[in-house]
Amino acid sequence: MKLETQKIKGKDYVLVNERVRAFRTHPNFKDMSLETNIVDISDNRVVMVAKVLDSDGLVKATGHAEEIQTKSGVNSTSFIENCETSAVGRCLGFLGIGVDDSIATYEEVEQAIERQEGKEVEIEPWMTIEWPGQQNKGKTLAWLTENKPDFLKEVLKTKYELIKDQDTKLLSFLEQAVASISGNGKQDFADAK
Repeated sequence: MKLETQKIKGKDYVLVNERVRAFRTHPNFKDMSLETNIVDISDNRVVMVAKVLDSDGLVKATGHAEEIQTKSGVNSTSFIENCETSAVGRCLGFLGIGVDDSIATYEEVEQAIERQEGKEVEIEPWMTIEWPGQQNKGKTLAWLTENKPDFLKEVLKTKYELIKDQDTKLLSFLEQAVASISGNGKQDFADAK
């Protein structure tokens, strides 16, 4: 089945609706279902997962996505819907639909480029907080996230109880900074136990 693509910087990317059409019409997937769920949601951020299940309810593929509500663009009014579409596109990609060149969909790559070009950059409150500790004193959490992510992860892991008792707001901002390190477009898998 030929899927429609769009070019970005000379490379073809499949549209999400093309992956959905293939999933709904191709006989290989006739007994499978697609479901989406919100994993985490706050006032301006959502994380979703999409799953493809076979007729026995076994998961055949998953895809996650995160979106932040912005002041302009599609995510100003529809960041939840946009997130669901991205999760579905990635899930169907991991199922093998429309992955000749990339797991990423056209929409996903287009949004990533817009963010890199600063079209939808949102400053989160945690980004401007200056680190109060002796080491890296005065550096913002945004700077530390970019330049010393291991430092922030270590602080959160080893000093959690101390920070929790002293400054719950700082702890919350630190948790958001560390979450952004893991959610910056890189796949991060937990170690097997």
